[in-house]
Amino acid sequence: MAYPLASQRSKTQASQHVSQDSNGATKYLFWFLLFAAQVASYVSPIQVLNTRMLITVGLCFFWDWQSKSTTQAWDASESTVIRRLLVIRCLAGTVSAISFYYALLHLELPQVITVYLLGPLIAYLLASIVKGVEVKALSCLRIAMAMAGAGLIVQQTFVTQSHDSSESEAHTRLLGFSIAIAGAMANGIVYVSLQAMGPSIELRYQVKWFAIFVANITSIMPFATSNPSFQFRADLNLKAWILNFSIGLLGFLMEVFTAGGFQGNDCVDAAQMTYIQPLLALVFEWAFRGNRPTSLALFGSTIVLGSAIIMLISAVHHKPKQITADCGEEKNRLLVSTEIYE
Repeated sequence: MAYPLASQRSKTQASQHVSQDSNGATKYLFWFLLFAAQVASYVSPIQVLNTRMLITVGLCFFWDWQSKSTTQAWDASESTVIRRLLVIRCLAGTVSAISFYYALLHLELPQVITVYLLGPLIAYLLASIVKGVEVKALSCLRIAMAMAGAGLIVQQTFVTQSHDSSESEAHTRLLGFSIAIAGAMANGIVYVSLQAMGPSIELRYQVKWFAIFVANITSIMPFATSNPSFQFRADLNLKAWILNFSIGLLGFLMEVFTAGGFQGNDCVDAAQMTYIQPLLALVFEWAFRGNRPTSLALFGSTIVLGSAIIMLISAVHHKPKQITADCGEEKNRLLVSTEIYE
């Protein structure tokens, strides 16, 4: 059973050009994570996310004005399905984004990123359930390997009894790990919804509405609670403001390339961007912050990365078949099957 949406609309060609460079999101994502780790100690996670999404909304409206497009966001016949998928994408994306920033308060950057690497694996499991496809034993083994590797990365006391770690530090790691796992699960839902929508919705509309949704949620949260971690600060130094706005700009690029990659390309190609993140994060922590990863962290990263590579190799041998249909003056490639990670 394939996903219900298989667009044949030529108006999405502009978005397809953007999505073809989805692997370019790797470098933007790397610097985005670099700045995010640095700014985490200056401002609350909600303020960072709010600033990022407000900038994304502004850039999306500029994108609308620059494109001067008069096309509809989607076909009327697909309206109900698209709207449902957009709601799912927005809700799951909000949970994933907030979890990421809060996990950074409790874990190191490589640990958070490697846990988030579970996203594509979770997406495979969810996609199999949605399509009614039997989950293979090898796929379950890959997911179990990734979960075990993530546990080694955060080095919980039930994995390694460290005499140097206090009970509070162990609790902090457990909290950060739990938050990151929740974010990774939400991330998997985002991947599935993006792949299900495909090019049926224009890329700029999908990114804009997601950013508007998150911006509204994060703007309300400081007024809905007195928790200090939800409050905004105006007394930031210049470095904090520069980093905060840098996250907004690079976050916009990340959203465009990531969404474009999963909407317009084969999921295998788009997922390549995700698999390199732990290595970049480890390099950053060692080169810029002097934090050398422990042996268990390296071993855990190897397990998670290895399970992802196995999944990638398996998916390469089961790529969706494509045909070329002659449509007048243009030849449009029509996606016949939208199989994910099989």
